[in-house]
Amino acid sequence: MTKELQNTKKLTEDTKEEHEKSKTITDILEEIKQEMCDEYCKYPTLVDDREDLFADDSPCMKCPLTRL
Repeated sequence: MTKELQNTKKLTEDTKEEHEKSKTITDILEEIKQEMCDEYCKYPTLVDDREDLFADDSPCMKCPLTRL
């Protein structure tokens, strides 16, 4: 691996690490929302097919978390 490629790889890794460290409020809220949906949501029991959860008139579209 050339020195230029090594430098590029290191810069890329450093940038990824910095991005992971500096989460925005939106990123944090999205993680919390996803965790709540995955762990505590009651709506999947109200529909027959998982694809129905994401339809326009589905229970998930009425969920207050979608407004975050």
